[in-house]
Amino acid sequence: MTICKYCNVNEIPEHSNWTCCDEHACVVKMHEEDGYTRQCPNGLEPRCFTASGLILECEDADHPDYLFPVEVEYVGKREEGMSEWDYMNELHALVYTNHCIAVTCYETCYSAWMLSPFRGEKGLCMGGHKRI
Repeated sequence: MTICKYCNVNEIPEHSNWTCCDEHACVVKMHEEDGYTRQCPNGLEPRCFTASGLILECEDADHPDYLFPVEVEYVGKREEGMSEWDYMNELHALVYTNHCIAVTCYETCYSAWMLSPFRGEKGLCMGGHKRI
């Protein structure tokens, strides 16, 4: 039985030889120890580790105009032949907003959103089936 060196509490599973995998903080500490740079301007918990050595709040948080992450959900009709993966929520990087529209970046692609003028209502993707 080997104990995780980052939290000193959890056992390291047989399929892993580096960290307990149960504690996200342990994975972050391991990457920081390996020389990765934490780039979390909003102080949020990191969710992405890049091959270039960055620890980010979301996948495209290294965009020069990055503001903060926003969660996007699919609201369209479920169609035959689409996998469950197509309906999963996505974490986009917000790169622009003027309170009428928003522009997000996800997997290096931009999406434009019309924002609702009514507080509490969600914005709709222009030409898509997702909500921000």
